[in-house]
Amino acid sequence: MKYTIKDITEADYGCEELPDGAQVMCRLVLETEDGRETVREVPDEKACGAHLAAGQIITDEQIAALQK
Repeated sequence: MKYTIKDITEADYGCEELPDGAQVMCRLVLETEDGRETVREVPDEKACGAHLAAGQIITDEQIAALQK
């Protein structure tokens, strides 16, 4: 499936701090081809390395590769 990246934000950790050694995650707000919204989280380092940006098209395969 293809998605359009609507927004990229820092994942919400609430009042808690990240546990030692945990990866900082970012939250991808995605729009499906039929207009529905969904959210996926990927490591921030990998998202930055992939140069993700709002308006970009991304696939399930690309998201899965970022989550590994």
